[in-house]
Amino acid sequence: MSFLGIRITPDVGRLLQNLQVPGDLETPSEYHITLLCFDDDWAISKIAQALEATYDIVSQINPFQVTGKKISHFSPMEKDKPVPIIIPIESKELMGLHKKLAKKFDDQGLEFKKTFKEYKPHITLAYSKDGFDDFKIDPTIEFTVNELVLWGGDNGDERVFITFPLKGPERKKKSDLFSKIDNLNKLAAHMSVLENFNKLANHMTIEKALKLLNLTKDYSDNDLKHAMKSLIFQHHPDRKGDPEKLKEVILAYKLLRDDNSSNKIVQEKSKIEEPSWIDRGHPWGDWYNK
Repeated sequence: MSFLGIRITPDVGRLLQNLQVPGDLETPSEYHITLLCFDDDWAISKIAQALEATYDIVSQINPFQVTGKKISHFSPMEKDKPVPIIIPIESKELMGLHKKLAKKFDDQGLEFKKTFKEYKPHITLAYSKDGFDDFKIDPTIEFTVNELVLWGGDNGDERVFITFPLKGPERKKKSDLFSKIDNLNKLAAHMSVLENFNKLANHMTIEKALKLLNLTKDYSDNDLKHAMKSLIFQHHPDRKGDPEKLKEVILAYKLLRDDNSSNKIVQEKSKIEEPSWIDRGHPWGDWYNK
């Protein structure tokens, strides 16, 4: 038999095999849900066409959940034929997938059997001589569908076996709108940093910088570096320090390093658009931009 369907995994098959149903039981390896059924002598050339048509649909379908809640049966199509004992399968996604596949195959001119007007997905568990009253399953059978399988071709369903994985998880791409919002947020954050810098700069003097770094007016470059290093460790956020204090320390270091004769950093900041220690790659720059 040639058909496109869903193979039942061994773990689900074991659960189904334990259900008490009348008749001659199917083997778990034969459990499946049919989506489209084809002629028994389906040619390899047709399979090649079906391969592309199926892939076009399946590659856009995410894995989905299906449920079986009861044991039921179909009426035999012919007199004296055994009654199929089934578990009807419920799933909106499965019904939608069948509809898309049927339309795609029709559009491509790929014939499939249309014996039944209404698609009723199910798993055949057994064949019985007689029917019986439906009964519910407790607990219900639920499992996830991750792939489709194509069986058959050229009167040899064991010769062709093609698996179609459903669309897997992927990282969501941000829309252009959200990208623009992100860029605006980054710009706003950058402007906030500069605004904060300007406020601190307007109040930072040589005297304040010396006091902040515990230095005298005759400090050397080594004194400045040693004081800076000590206070960086003391006030760094990673060491549970005060972030605002650390900004003042960096600003004071900048003032004393660049011009120890000036008493206001306002003169210095007029020469630059933004402090060099904010630049990417500087030891404190990346942190300050946070």
